[in-house]
Amino acid sequence: MRFENEQCTREQLLKEVLSLPVQERAEIVEALLSSLDEPDSTVDALWAKEAEARLDACSLRRTESHPASRRPRQVRQGAIFLAAADAELV
Repeated sequence: MRFENEQCTREQLLKEVLSLPVQERAEIVEALLSSLDEPDSTVDALWAKEAEARLDACSLRRTESHPASRRPRQVRQGAIFLAAADAELV
């Protein structure tokens, strides 16, 4: 790409990137998404609490495990974790 010596607008950059082969675009997407993935201590704390609760429940045999295929819609949408996270944040 030829951006070293010229002013580049977002539109020009997007047009240039979209003209790249699929593999190169995928690499750019991966790099951009990785740059947005910042640690979030609130989410980490919620996951740690949830993991401990699940481990305790399994150890005490207060819960049963079920394959994800039995709850495809909820699993796909992440509804189970999101509902627990929302309850913790309220």
